[in-house]
Amino acid sequence: MKSLVALFVALALLATVTLAQEGLGGGGSSSRNRGPDVPSLGLPLRVSGEVLQVDLERKAIQIRAKNRKQAVGYGLDPKCKIRADKKEFEKSELKLDEVQAGYEVELTVRRADLLVIEMKVKKPKPKESS
Repeated sequence: MKSLVALFVALALLATVTLAQEGLGGGGSSSRNRGPDVPSLGLPLRVSGEVLQVDLERKAIQIRAKNRKQAVGYGLDPKCKIRADKKEFEKSELKLDEVQAGYEVELTVRRADLLVIEMKVKKPKPKESS
């Protein structure tokens, strides 16, 4: 009878320690405190601004980001789609050599390697003179 009580107390103590570790995040892995299997860098970054320079040899672009007001450079993924408004450019996809300084762009950047995976291009709005 004493051995049965000792076994019960030992199991209760073990269960309490295990639950305490799960609640505090310590110890081994647990399905309770593990999130979904989503990469931490999975969401793309969106950056918009004005094109300052296009480097055709390196397949890169330098822009002045609207929110930072500083020059930022990005490389283009080999599968990068460069989209444009058909009314402005008479076609919906452009090549990198058709993108010029002064154009407005919205870049979709993959966070894992900071390469542009999509670029939307607009011609600059004409500045109104007073």
